[in-house]
Amino acid sequence: MPTTVTLNPDHAYVIGSVVAMYFTNQFLGNTVNVARTKYGVKLPSLYAAPGLFLTKDGQLDNVAWEERGVAFNKVQRGHQHMFEHHADA
Repeated sequence: MPTTVTLNPDHAYVIGSVVAMYFTNQFLGNTVNVARTKYGVKLPSLYAAPGLFLTKDGQLDNVAWEERGVAFNKVQRGHQHMFEHHADA
């Protein structure tokens, strides 16, 4: 027995929000990928940790950490924030 699905005009809001979330995710994910290359944070690291910016003698390179590590983490937080609050919408 075939099932019939009937949509009304209000369903466009749901479909539109799903499409908007998809494109938002793609945009923010792409910014994280670009930031990985720009700031030198390689996968599988989700975030830049101070340990990624050590000098040869094992000391933290504060300049690199501030300029690259913190900057990358800001971009990554924007993308992660979307997932954390996706269910709130």
